[in-house]
Amino acid sequence: MSKNGVQVLQDLSGFVLDISPTDQGSTVGVERDLPGAENPSPGRYGLGIRTYGGRSVIGFDSFVRHDSMLLHTGMKVATWNVNSIRARRQHVVDWLDAAQPDVLCLQELKVTDSDFPFEEMRECGYEAEVSGQKTYNGVAILSRCPLSNVVRGLDGGDDDTQARLISADVEGVTVLSAYFPNGGEVGSDKFEYKLRWMQRLRQMLQARFDPEVDQVALCGDFNVAPQDDDIGRPDEWRASVLACDRVREALEDVSSFGLTDVFRPFHPDGGVFSWWDYRGRGFERGNGLRIDHVYATPPLSGRTVGAAVDREERRKKSPSDHAPVMVEFE
Repeated sequence: MSKNGVQVLQDLSGFVLDISPTDQGSTVGVERDLPGAENPSPGRYGLGIRTYGGRSVIGFDSFVRHDSMLLHTGMKVATWNVNSIRARRQHVVDWLDAAQPDVLCLQELKVTDSDFPFEEMRECGYEAEVSGQKTYNGVAILSRCPLSNVVRGLDGGDDDTQARLISADVEGVTVLSAYFPNGGEVGSDKFEYKLRWMQRLRQMLQARFDPEVDQVALCGDFNVAPQDDDIGRPDEWRASVLACDRVREALEDVSSFGLTDVFRPFHPDGGVFSWWDYRGRGFERGNGLRIDHVYATPPLSGRTVGAAVDREERRKKSPSDHAPVMVEFE
């Protein structure tokens, strides 16, 4: 069907994006060309923009033709910090049924492996590999296709007791589900742990993969907003553990291994967020940050045809403070 003369391959009207009016004039350099990357600015490609509260503007993203997005010949990969799979189990089940990703990376499960709802995921058509932890952390990869070569932890069994990383191969792609440390406060022991963890992640990537040959997708809650226009209210967050210079430099070091932020070229003006703090009605005030990401090596990033945040999940009753992020590769 078509909308405003634009071909719509599949209308998922629940997928919407935030565009901050103050950030629309920013310019962003894209390091690598991604086929099909387009600028979904207001009035273009059939995207209707409407006002919503305060200073934020919310757009309607029906996955209007980002080249061949959702003409399903490739792989849809999503990532979502669910902030307790026990509390958000039905949210995940419903979202899998509606969005139908091929791969879903989950973070902050807050349960041990034995308490993960494997059977319900199988009933949805997904097998799961999990690295769980009681009360805190925990990551998983769900896939419609068989998962192989599963590795848990940064070093495949290191002495770090925090369950923050799991990887598996699916259809020729190595997918990593990562939950970066938050960091507490700048200068604290938790912040130094965050920086060390990111450094170790960089070393692990270097040891395991060839970025020019291997198809690798690093997905998850990075707890880093890479640029100021990834923040609804930069003055409130710029000096924090989510956006300060040291943590951005650490993320740049990770990406220098050979990873590209494949979401950004589809939303080059920024203003698209994936996390809103429960405190202070962050969602209602448009005070969000883009801290959930999909980064990929060149053999995979060149296949990217679309990306979106399902902001509607954040509207629901008892939601996670994060919304799912989905990217499609041809």
